[in-house]
Amino acid sequence: MMQPNRYGGACAVCSTYVAPQQGVCRSERGQWTVYCTAHKTAEPQPVSASAVVDEDEAPRVEVRVTGSLAQCQVVKEALQTAAGVTVASTSAPHPRRDEDDDRVSVYLRAEITPAVLAQVERELTP
Repeated sequence: MMQPNRYGGACAVCSTYVAPQQGVCRSERGQWTVYCTAHKTAEPQPVSASAVVDEDEAPRVEVRVTGSLAQCQVVKEALQTAAGVTVASTSAPHPRRDEDDDRVSVYLRAEITPAVLAQVERELTP
């Protein structure tokens, strides 16, 4: 069931930031998912385990970190210092939808080099 979006967040389809009171949200698998106005009728899409990777382009990944501001900063810094990972952008902290939850969520967009991604995929292959 779609509801008006009370808090800002990234659109589940295009990753565009959706401001509070803009777009819609719905509960999917026990979590609230935000959709921008252009994608408010979109169906939830499964994540593909094997994406096609252009050798010259680092694939982007979005990570949601939920915790205190300090915890979110520690995770961001850990990603920034990881070999083969670059944090491309960071969202402003978003309050949790539950008014009794004083944590925030921060969205990080990161790029993983094709070499690192290929190594991890080899290690995951039985």
